[in-house]
Amino acid sequence: LSPGLHGFHVHQFGDSTNGCISAGPHFNPFNKTHGGPKDEVRHVGDLGNVEAGADGVAHFEITDHMVKIHGEHTVVGRSLVVHAGTDDLGKGVGDKKEESLKTGNAGARSACGVIAIAAPHEQCLMGATFGNAAFTAYDDLIGVLQKVEFFFAFI
Repeated sequence: LSPGLHGFHVHQFGDSTNGCISAGPHFNPFNKTHGGPKDEVRHVGDLGNVEAGADGVAHFEITDHMVKIHGEHTVVGRSLVVHAGTDDLGKGVGDKKEESLKTGNAGARSACGVIAIAAPHEQCLMGATFGNAAFTAYDDLIGVLQKVEFFFAFI
């Protein structure tokens, strides 16, 4: 990744047959407009931005109340996508407003991985499907809040 902020989203399909474009649009089962991870109105897949350092590596932790790993609106079987640009969190103005409410103007898809269950007890694995990205993740259910930590290394 280039140093700086990159949009990070769950996309609709766990499909990489045509690269990351096959992942489809942001996961949006409630037909909302794009927003930031703390916004009340947003796609389930809107996870904001991750920041890559000068070495091109992004280390981050995300806690999100809308991302579910089981049930009707699970993210399992869908894709995680890292975008080339910064997500404006649905706050774009002027000629960027319309696209902002769909995608956050985050730009091209730099890397993606399919979310899949790797172990029966509190673990998920993000299978790398683009470039030489390594994806891993696990979840820890705390009350009704799911905490999912994602660790990325782009080398």
